[in-house]
This record gives sequence, C-alpha cells and structure tokens, in this order.
Amino acid sequence: LARRIQQMPFLKLVGVFTHFAQSQCVGDPYTQQQLATFRAVKHALDALGIRPMYVHVSNSAATLTLDLPDCTMVR
Repeated sequence: LARRIQQMPFLKLVGVFTHFAQSQCVGDPYTQQQLATFRAVKHALDALGIRPMYVHVSNSAATLTLDLPDCTMVR
C-alpha cells in the first residue's frame, strides 16, 4: 500500500500509527508484540525510502510505560 501511495502524485504518506490495546499494563506481552510488529513495518518502510514525518503509537499510558524514542507524536 505504501508503494502504491508513493506512485500516486495526488497522495502523500505523511504518517503511520497504531493503537495499543493495553499499554497501561507494564510489560504486557500483547503490547510488546504490537510494538515489535509496528517497528517491523516502520523498518520495511525505511528500506523502501519511505520515512513518514509522523510516527505515532503513544497514548497517555504508553508515554509512561514504554520507551519510544522512534516516535514523533503522542495523543
């Protein structure tokens, strides 16, 4: 999908995001898996030369429970 967006002159991919289901639970395995999957997608985009300005996973709880230096937004 990201490659298709790149090929369309009228669209620009400016951000990627996900929503954590349980980020308030420190060390939650589901949250860790979500984060690993998100980072794998971001890495794949980087490999294609696609570097969105907005990289976003954090809700309020995630800012307190997770180390997210590769993200650029919080909601």
